[in-house]
Amino acid sequence: MPFEYLDDLIHTPPKEVEEATINPKVDMAVILYIGGTSGQRMGVELTHFNLVANVIQNQSVLQSGFSSVRK
Repeated sequence: MPFEYLDDLIHTPPKEVEEATINPKVDMAVILYIGGTSGQRMGVELTHFNLVANVIQNQSVLQSGFSSVRK
């Protein structure tokens, strides 16, 4: 290992790295583990697009003051 201590890693300047290219609608960002209807845990792949869409949807609900979800 090039680093013996975490402090060494923190204070070492980063090396040049290539920028990653992704397709937000296709490339997986996270795996969300859920308990399916059968009780078996399963992993659901979410793309970057899924995550951004969810943030936008939640923003809309929060800005509306929850008026559409109140009983």
